[in-house]
Amino acid sequence: DRPEEDLFVRERPANPLQEIPQPYEKRPKSKDLSRDDRVGLQKMKEWTGWTATEITRWVPFSARQVQYALDNPPTPKKTNPRPGGHRLTEEELQRLDQFLRDNPQGRDIA
Repeated sequence: DRPEEDLFVRERPANPLQEIPQPYEKRPKSKDLSRDDRVGLQKMKEWTGWTATEITRWVPFSARQVQYALDNPPTPKKTNPRPGGHRLTEEELQRLDQFLRDNPQGRDIA
């Protein structure tokens, strides 16, 4: 009696207890702060004594950008690729020099 189309459910009814998922909208990325911007925010805090929230009201940056600028140095700290403990001792340098002098191929290096 019923047409075949009515026998199959094409869309599940939404559960009244669950919210219907909305398409995810990406928030546009904020423009990166320059070093001068970060220094300016740090000076603003130093001179006015304002909190990050108070500063955010007066500048065109996001709250997260202001917080980051206040919590971190204006430029990243340079990493030291070789700590002092990895250098050769005087004895090791002498042994290496002697090895290079004794080896015919190493004479060009020494």
